[in-house]
Amino acid sequence: MGNKKRRLIILLVAIVVGVLAASVGVMAAFGVFKTDKVKAFELLMQAPQKLSQTSTGDYLGTGDMNKAMLERGMDVSMKVSHVKVNGEGEEEFASLLEKLQFDLGIQLDVKNQKGRMNLCAGAEESNISLQTYASLADTKVSIAAPELLANKVFTLAAKEDTKKDEVQKIQNFVEQFSKLKEDFNKYIEEQGNSVYEGIVCEAIEGGYRLTIPKDVTNDFLNSLSDFAEEKKESIEALEELCKIEKGSIATELKKILPQLTADTTDFSFDVFGDRGILTGLKAVLKDKSLAEVIFTINFSEKENQFSRNLAFSVVQDGNTLAKAELKCNSVTGNTCKEDISCKATGENGVVLVDMQAIMEIEKATNAMKLTMSREVENSKMKMTANGSIKNLEKGKCVTFQYDDINVKNESLDGTQEYSLSAEITEGVLDGEVLALKGEEVAINDELINSFDEKYGQEMMLSFYTILTKWGVDPTTLLGSQDGEEESFGGAV
Repeated sequence: MGNKKRRLIILLVAIVVGVLAASVGVMAAFGVFKTDKVKAFELLMQAPQKLSQTSTGDYLGTGDMNKAMLERGMDVSMKVSHVKVNGEGEEEFASLLEKLQFDLGIQLDVKNQKGRMNLCAGAEESNISLQTYASLADTKVSIAAPELLANKVFTLAAKEDTKKDEVQKIQNFVEQFSKLKEDFNKYIEEQGNSVYEGIVCEAIEGGYRLTIPKDVTNDFLNSLSDFAEEKKESIEALEELCKIEKGSIATELKKILPQLTADTTDFSFDVFGDRGILTGLKAVLKDKSLAEVIFTINFSEKENQFSRNLAFSVVQDGNTLAKAELKCNSVTGNTCKEDISCKATGENGVVLVDMQAIMEIEKATNAMKLTMSREVENSKMKMTANGSIKNLEKGKCVTFQYDDINVKNESLDGTQEYSLSAEITEGVLDGEVLALKGEEVAINDELINSFDEKYGQEMMLSFYTILTKWGVDPTTLLGSQDGEEESFGGAV
């Protein structure tokens, strides 16, 4: 009997311990043991991701791609063709537009500090292009128009002595800036901890109210001046490199800080959440005129969709003086869909601007639809586009192929309609940005004074020849030859 009783007691104790352990685990999972401030900040930290998240962005990997572009470089291109304009205007010019294809390409190499841009217009296998190239390391800028002046690259470069001096200045700037950035990051981390400790948190219905007392704000502002004084040498080195008067940053800080600290007040904002998920933010500011500036963000999530609604309003004596709303709804699943609308109203609810954009991507076929509309006083615009996603390498590159873009503008001046095709490719730079090819011609006073004499006739002859191949009469499009040459010479 005694053994049975003892076993029963042990079993009961084991059950109680198990229940307690499970309860502790559940409570820990739901943050029962966390302070209100910790829970409020855990909600707050979700805001950046929730504000930037989109279903199309997740599908295409644009977040990772944009990050890689900033770190390594970008390769972006756009092609526009079949441009048709219906409305008042020059018929010959409209006919030429329809024939032409326009290309724009931009490459930026972050690591090697180089960049290149190509701009081209062409028809009937005959093009006119403008190419530019810049290298910070070589302190050189180049420009070329190969179809107008064959094998010529006009280059503006620093002289050798100046070049070495400029390169050294750039290296000094990068070194000083990197050091100051590192020190500033440490300073922000330290001050962030101080501000966090000073923030007051209280539970409210559905969330928490965080208040930054005036003294905490003023302590942070005053510490900026202390930081500038402590890092005086590095800041003055940057000022010198940027050709800013030495000590001006510290001086300006000392001037404006008394006014800033005198005008600060306690600042409160509300953070709302449900089971550890951020659902909203709200802040109310009052100015000296007693008007209230109210800013709210609401988040909601369902099985296959999530939305963000942002609202900004100015209220005085119960009357809304101005209001702006931005609503974003994302749908995931077999179709990625973004529905974004923006509306701004003035006093008495008068609509100032009303805009909407909807984008859909069918995952199975990568078919794409885009519609946009904008309405302001006495003016309406509507755009529709159909196309597809091509060359998708998630997080690396993507091409948007728009086969059919139609735009309609209505205003007091009449109605105009446009149609065109476009191909836009954006991606992370893969490879090197190449310098322009051709004989380098130095850009100097001698070239500027003699350019028209040396190259003017060749350029105009090449230009006329290309226009003729496009089926355009140069004298009709550009006017008389004499006036044209005068204009060209004057421009150069």
